[in-house]
Amino acid sequence: MSVADGTLTLRQTAGALAQLLEVDSTALEDQLVAQVRALCAAGALLPDSGSVERSTTRSTGE
Repeated sequence: MSVADGTLTLRQTAGALAQLLEVDSTALEDQLVAQVRALCAAGALLPDSGSVERSTTRSTGE
């Protein structure tokens, strides 16, 4: 999937998926962020220290 190439934040990726799946984008974003945080806490994913804040902070311009 081309949206998962690292150029978009998690919330941007979730928004694109929500649009394609015709589901509520806020709910999908919140669910995916929670799941990724849980994977990070479990050590299954390691966050890029420079992008953690960007990917978990909502942008009002999107």
